[in-house]
Amino acid sequence: MAYNGSAVINLDKINDILTTFYIPRMFEQIKVENPGYEFFKDMSALVNWGPGNTATFATRKKAKRAVVGGTSGRLPIGGAATYATHTFDYTIFRVLINFMWDAQMKAGHERYIKNLIDQSMTDAKQEFLRRMNVYLYGGSLAYDGSNDVQSNMDDKTFGASNLVATLYAPSDTANGSSAEPLQVQSCWRSGNGTSDAFSAHGGLWLQPGDFVAIATKHSGADKIFFRKVDKVDRSTYSSGYASVTLNTALPGGVTAGSHIYYAAPAEGSDTTTSLTGSAITTADIELADSNAKLLGMANALFDKTYLGTTRSDAGGSDDYWKSLVKHNSGTNRALSFELIDSLLLELNQQLFSRADLAVMNPGMWHEFLSLSEANHAFFNQKTLPIGHQPGTNLRYTVATATMGQGDLKILIDQYCPHERIIMCNTDEMGYATAQSMGEANEDGRFLRSSSTTYDEWHGWLRWGGQFLTYSPANVGVVQDITQDLIVL
Repeated sequence: MAYNGSAVINLDKINDILTTFYIPRMFEQIKVENPGYEFFKDMSALVNWGPGNTATFATRKKAKRAVVGGTSGRLPIGGAATYATHTFDYTIFRVLINFMWDAQMKAGHERYIKNLIDQSMTDAKQEFLRRMNVYLYGGSLAYDGSNDVQSNMDDKTFGASNLVATLYAPSDTANGSSAEPLQVQSCWRSGNGTSDAFSAHGGLWLQPGDFVAIATKHSGADKIFFRKVDKVDRSTYSSGYASVTLNTALPGGVTAGSHIYYAAPAEGSDTTTSLTGSAITTADIELADSNAKLLGMANALFDKTYLGTTRSDAGGSDDYWKSLVKHNSGTNRALSFELIDSLLLELNQQLFSRADLAVMNPGMWHEFLSLSEANHAFFNQKTLPIGHQPGTNLRYTVATATMGQGDLKILIDQYCPHERIIMCNTDEMGYATAQSMGEANEDGRFLRSSSTTYDEWHGWLRWGGQFLTYSPANVGVVQDITQDLIVL
């Protein structure tokens, strides 16, 4: 954006800079800073994109007939592979970037305009990236197949994925005020993952300043409350929850197990003092991620029906369509190499899936290192080169370890849930992208002026896709592990 004292920085030039420089660079950074793109397969070419936001892909079961032994005899009957089709909805994330400047001065304040655009694009990138990193693991409550909001609700108003937390035991006094902070748990469950024993670490994916939607049953009706997070106190993890202070307290009677989603509410809707909340409408759902349906590892591990197919360990008939959860019935125990190797062995020998990546929280990585040092184990740790990507700030690190079942990459990611290690076959899972992050300009110029506010400009971006695996067998988890270092 060179300025020679006479050039005019008009909207066409700004629009061109955004669409040819900022947006492509932003998405390249997203792909580097999201381990889902860095370490997993690109599934886009393997998916048949259908009408609307639906898509399908086929899985193949190899032929098991057509070979016989002997010194004479007839040829065997030829075998044939069989195929199954799996259906899913892909998510569309909509991102709106806003910035303001004095239009009368736009020709002479190039640096000012550049800084505004830089900051706006950075905000948009970070918020989108955070959702992608969180939903890579995903919160799932859909094991029973009903997609209920919580155990005591019969309605199916809200989605079962894309949770960032659940309520622990709210009452008339635990309402999110500074005197009575909200008691918030993780959306990951202990034990076999099908009970209501949620993990305590509800502050993992929440930060001060976050806008959230709390979906609940209140006064006999489904309600949604938009709020802003003022404070997250994680010192109460030992009591089974994080303590969260909201900008406006919730009314009494909000039920335990209620879902918490990221949200982008309308101006002022997070400061309502109404004690009745809002009846859930389509407009409300559009302002929250409750209907995002972006799948994560939790869905592959715990959902009864995954990608339109019922798991064999939940009533289905195909043993190919199942996953493996190693647990201790919700009671934590010390990490051991036997726990890790047993999961790897069962995935490989029972489900025929070769896991090559272990994902863990940085605190669990400490347990892993302590285990190796204490046992003088055959352990080969090294840092892998990740290449140079200008302007990126990775939130994860990678090491390699030689385990009893061979070499294993270890991804240390702060977004990974505590007290568990997730194992993945990265060759059989990844993102399928229907539309890469880009501008939405079908109805005219991408960059346009707001119709309500003078000198406010915005551009609409969108991304469409889904995270999926060829089979839930490509994801396994060891749960209920003692983790001494817990920060988030």
